[in-house]
Amino acid sequence: MRSAWRTLGLPLLCGLWLLPAGGRAEGASLFAQLMTPPGQPVARVTYPIEALVAQLRGQVSTNDGDGLPLVLIPLGRSLQRHTAGAAHYFESPRVVVAVTGEPAATDRPLLRDRLYLGYHEAAGVLEVISYNDTAGRFEFEIVDDYRDGATPRLRAANRGLCLACHQNDAPIFSRQTWDETSGSPAIARLLAAAGRDLYGLSWRHGVDVANAIDDATDRANLLSVAQTVWQHGCASIDRNAAVHCRARLLWRTLLDRLGSPGAGRLTDDPALAPLAAHWTQHWPDGLPVPSPDIPNRQPFAATLPWQALPTDPAELRRVADVAERFDPLALRPPLGHWRANDAATLPNITHALGQFIADVDIAALDHTLRGAAGMHAEALTLECSRRPRPDREDLDCHHASGLALSARRSAGQLKIDRLVLGAGPARSAAPFRRGADGHFHPTGAAPRTPEGAALRRIEITSERVRALLTDDLAALRTHIDGLVADTLAGRSDALADAPLRRAAVLSPLLPMPVEHPAPVPTLAERSSPDDPELAPFYKHCGLCHDSTEAFPPGFLHGTREAVRVAVDRCAPRMARRLAMWSAPAGAREKTPMPPPATPQAGDIQHSGDLASMRQWLDGRLQANGHTPAQLATRPYADLPDCAVF
Repeated sequence: MRSAWRTLGLPLLCGLWLLPAGGRAEGASLFAQLMTPPGQPVARVTYPIEALVAQLRGQVSTNDGDGLPLVLIPLGRSLQRHTAGAAHYFESPRVVVAVTGEPAATDRPLLRDRLYLGYHEAAGVLEVISYNDTAGRFEFEIVDDYRDGATPRLRAANRGLCLACHQNDAPIFSRQTWDETSGSPAIARLLAAAGRDLYGLSWRHGVDVANAIDDATDRANLLSVAQTVWQHGCASIDRNAAVHCRARLLWRTLLDRLGSPGAGRLTDDPALAPLAAHWTQHWPDGLPVPSPDIPNRQPFAATLPWQALPTDPAELRRVADVAERFDPLALRPPLGHWRANDAATLPNITHALGQFIADVDIAALDHTLRGAAGMHAEALTLECSRRPRPDREDLDCHHASGLALSARRSAGQLKIDRLVLGAGPARSAAPFRRGADGHFHPTGAAPRTPEGAALRRIEITSERVRALLTDDLAALRTHIDGLVADTLAGRSDALADAPLRRAAVLSPLLPMPVEHPAPVPTLAERSSPDDPELAPFYKHCGLCHDSTEAFPPGFLHGTREAVRVAVDRCAPRMARRLAMWSAPAGAREKTPMPPPATPQAGDIQHSGDLASMRQWLDGRLQANGHTPAQLATRPYADLPDCAVF
């Protein structure tokens, strides 16, 4: 493994429970890779949080800003939001970090949109959502004992619990205007009034930083969609056709990232016939795109502008309570559907697949292609209208091939306002700068025609304007042909039905990072008390609540006697949550339990268990001196706490 690995919202809503050994995917998350020194059996997670943030910042390029947007969320929707107690929400806010920076070199890991942290000091827990390239999915992980004087321990989280909120198998974040984050003036004012340094982190900023996290989760949301198309969309009983289908997707994706916008429908490309056939058979109504967005929540929406913000702990606890319409546990419809015959579907696919290629990869690939020997070049003399100005010259030029540009030439720069290359769409382009040869060259990757020819140079003299187009893609064609041959021969799985991996499809054309083993504990301890009355609770609630964690409360974990005591303590809230199934979605005070997105929710609605569980809980409430009808009138936040550990 290269040294890059060693140098290294979003309310993250996963729970703190270990998966069974069989539930862990192959490979390791990027976070585990970064935190585990090569050859070591366990991760060494950097502490404190400000040191970890600094370490991650060193892994990304800062050309486009900080690369690690960070917000504080004191009254959020995390499972740990009540850990510090109602009187200390603003003294111990949740820290949420996303990595949005690009790698500085091709042999560095691509962390952009693939690593998210949620830290709650009072809980001593760091939650991590991090991409696993080998498995082609996000992993949900926990760092226990993330506090002073302890040794942080990285482990797997309860994936089933996490997916109750993260229904897109990826990070989630609220829609604008992000009023529960430190970007809100009201929240920022109360955080500042708490008088704490808050870990020395830079958190005083506007909503632009929360917006950056929101944008990152939107991009991350497409990774699973891209993997679905790559792995399953091109699948075919004809292995040769499946491999060539993925090769075509890779070709079109790389051309798109190199600046050659694709055109046409999915069904128009013969090489993509397996994908079109699969689409028709398996996604006749379109491939659903899941939603990473939860509703914006204003904690102080009930406070009028001239009123003081509440500071009483009891009132703050009610403010912190999350109604069903804001709850990430509520079912979310897809953002939309990609349909085979839509003109936008193929560009959407290549855009999503393009998220697996870093900007630095494209710059290096463009540089490699630019220097390739034996490329074909064509010089086009353009017809131009030229208008001299005191400080520049304006040009409007075109050619019979379809090339057209509108630009402004100053001393050493050519700013292109509008560029059309062949049958491609009109677009803007990065400035061209005057080189040592006196001609203008692109400052970044060269713009390309739909066929892939690169606009490498523009020559401007008093007599003429010429554009030099080069067909420099021979090396890329050879590389992809090699991937096809190696995959069919079994020497590689780059174009097989394995997940799309950056290193697999770009190596050896470009130097890539290499993974090393980074084992993460996945053992689970489950209870199995012999108690027929509690059996339906274990069946429908055990996934989340048979644990040693405080959040969600582990009232089903332990001996029969301990579980009975815990259930009695939690019965008022359990009864309220089960009662929510009697009300239609959208008209409920709280989200019902088990969460609607889990398989257990379907089971409980189509069995007799729900009625029997509610009846048994009513009996326990009465046995403990409660009146169920009176409890039903109390706000949920005022019900007795369900504190177990």
